[in-house]
Amino acid sequence: MDRVLRATSLLLLFLYLSISSVEAQTHKKYEMRGAWLTTVYGLDWPSKPARTALEEQRQREELSDLLDQLHEIGINTIFLQVRGRGDLLYPSDIEPLSPSIRSKSDTRPLGYDPLDFAIQECHKRDMTLHAWLVALPLGNEQYLKALPKTAYAKQNREKCILYQGEWYMDPAGHSTREHLRAIVRDLVARYPVDGVHLDYIRYPDHPAKFPDSRSFQQSKKEGETLQEWRTDNIHKIISEIHDEIKAVDESILLSCATIGNYRELEGEEHIGWTALESVYQDPKAWAEAGIVDFIVPMMYSKKGVTVPFVQDWTQSISVPVVAGLGAYRVLKEEGNWSVADVMSQAELMSSEESLLGTCFFRGDQIVQRHYGIRQPLTTHFAKQAVLPYPSGSIEGEVDATDFALKSDADGVTLSWRPKTMAPKLYTIYLKTQGQEPNRSTGEDLYKVTSASTITIPWSLLDADEDLLTIIIGSYNLHTRVESLDDFRLLYHHRPSLSE
Repeated sequence: MDRVLRATSLLLLFLYLSISSVEAQTHKKYEMRGAWLTTVYGLDWPSKPARTALEEQRQREELSDLLDQLHEIGINTIFLQVRGRGDLLYPSDIEPLSPSIRSKSDTRPLGYDPLDFAIQECHKRDMTLHAWLVALPLGNEQYLKALPKTAYAKQNREKCILYQGEWYMDPAGHSTREHLRAIVRDLVARYPVDGVHLDYIRYPDHPAKFPDSRSFQQSKKEGETLQEWRTDNIHKIISEIHDEIKAVDESILLSCATIGNYRELEGEEHIGWTALESVYQDPKAWAEAGIVDFIVPMMYSKKGVTVPFVQDWTQSISVPVVAGLGAYRVLKEEGNWSVADVMSQAELMSSEESLLGTCFFRGDQIVQRHYGIRQPLTTHFAKQAVLPYPSGSIEGEVDATDFALKSDADGVTLSWRPKTMAPKLYTIYLKTQGQEPNRSTGEDLYKVTSASTITIPWSLLDADEDLLTIIIGSYNLHTRVESLDDFRLLYHHRPSLSE
């Protein structure tokens, strides 16, 4: 679709569509910049259960404001907790509504769907939403009292295990896998989530005395050890959930939060708390079996967030790895870390080319200004435009039309009109001196935006060279396909002050 548009100050040749950065600090094209939003006990949202239509409206406004702030920081991926302790953030016949949204005693119809609202609000702000489910913990007796009699733990007490004062779904139980499959099947069939994120998909802390010896003796294979049996139980749950998701929509990502370190490393400081050896998580086997799309190790300590342990993840696991960082550690009762402690980890993780990105726990600590993380994190993320997850294709027609270009004393303004309502980002790649922008890395990725206009300042051009090559593309937030067709724009001529 060659086109030449002539004007006194413009020479346009449209051949291509995509977005990139001219003066990038690093050359990453993809970087997940995530935040976990905790809804159990209303830790991040909502601040209180709604009893009236007005309070429901305040819940919506509160979430919109929180997402605005996260977007301003540079967060592009939200992990929203939609299952807390056997309860859900959205209306369902499978489990009761979370007491964070509505108290048990309130029986009137819910005036809005919190998950549907959250998905729409995230997509408006160029963010993807991953539905975060706490898999096996069901809470203590006090928590269960706040849930109606339809709760899984109340209906299936004999299929649950009480350990150290907390109730758990039995990791070895067929009913556990069946129930979790039903939740996920219902979730992905009804909501256009971009991903499903499994948390606490493991055995409880300090599981040496976890009371499952009878089940082990009854169901183990010949010669199978307790370690192997428990590891296989977790593997089966993830595998069956994976199959449920992909049967509905192949593009929905499945991820798991894991303990922060994969295993002990010879020659490195003893950690004493690892995914493989302590809680029966084997992400390497999950990746090799093709049942996860990425993992998020929760690196909430200082001694474990070091290059050797990070490289052990990325070199052992054949799927992308996102470093989970503990912003909550700035709380006095959680470690009293300094802002420098958090930011040094964030900067180290960004510099690791093998990592897909970082995710912060929790949203509140990176948003609230009094913790001091917000401004340095915003500055850190502003250094480079990125896409949240690797794209599956660079072929196809760009989701844009009606391109127009004008120039003035400030720069070159390019505008267009979206073709569809699909949630998307536009990618803008730039190169000076008539060269071809590199679209495979972030080297020439100038801007990532959901807006339909962009101004490129004259400061990007040298005084004696004013030839720009601009390539524009569209990136579908849900399918993660970056479309590029035969559109390229060559711009020549900077207007003089008299013009």
